[in-house]
Amino acid sequence: MKWLIVFAALFLFGCVGGVDTLKPEFKVNNKLKKFTSEFSQQLSDIKCLEIEDLRQVKISSMKFLSEEDLMQWISGAVNKLAAKDIPLIQDRADCVKLVLYKAYMKHSGTSISSVVVFKIKNFGQLPDKLYRGQHTSINWFGADGEYHSLLNKALEAALKNFLSDEIKRV
Repeated sequence: MKWLIVFAALFLFGCVGGVDTLKPEFKVNNKLKKFTSEFSQQLSDIKCLEIEDLRQVKISSMKFLSEEDLMQWISGAVNKLAAKDIPLIQDRADCVKLVLYKAYMKHSGTSISSVVVFKIKNFGQLPDKLYRGQHTSINWFGADGEYHSLLNKALEAALKNFLSDEIKRV
């Protein structure tokens, strides 16, 4: 009985670990490059970008996604798609505003899924609209690289939805 209590205590304490900080970096793959080439002019017209983090939950799958890291991740994605450096500026009326509502990962058995939801404001004639991206994959190792890849694919899907709206408008 004593060994069972010791084993249970060690098992439970082993499962309760700290929360790691995740610093994703956006990478543009060839399919996205081909897709974005159609509207690179519209993206290059962006003078400045404001990102507002309205996520209610900042910890996802025991990974902490800080506001600063997410801002760098999203601005990096927009910069890579626009093929230029767009300054991050707060509280300026003429900036394109990206309001981030969700960026998280969820385990479900042997799979893991990621979701990114944001709204774009002040982008030309487009009305304010929510864009959602999601990606699900097998959870092989639970390594940071898998988390980065999943978040990137969810962000890529949301950006494709946004850019598809922009192409339809033009």
